[in-house]
Amino acid sequence: MILSENRATTERDLQEHEKAQEAARKNSGFTQLDDVGVRALEKLMVKSVKAGNLFLRLTRQMDSRGAVVASRPVLAELAEVDVTNVSKLLKLMVEFGLIRSVNQGGGC
Repeated sequence: MILSENRATTERDLQEHEKAQEAARKNSGFTQLDDVGVRALEKLMVKSVKAGNLFLRLTRQMDSRGAVVASRPVLAELAEVDVTNVSKLLKLMVEFGLIRSVNQGGGC
């Protein structure tokens, strides 16, 4: 009896997992900003068009959780700036509340 209950539970879990994956696929391909985010982006664009453009380019790279992992050279390429200027752009995006920056080990 326990084996059949475990099998049923496993099958149910698998079905729920497949439904969740399908829902994630259906909800991919768009990014949503609330009014606060739109205002923050507008203010950022006034301060730095390059930082605003980098933010928009990052939104196209986000995963389903809204996360992006990228090295400074990749960010520089996306922003069309030198690697030395990436920190300034990231700092502005953090300052305006558009991103949270988390440093990962092993990068540039």
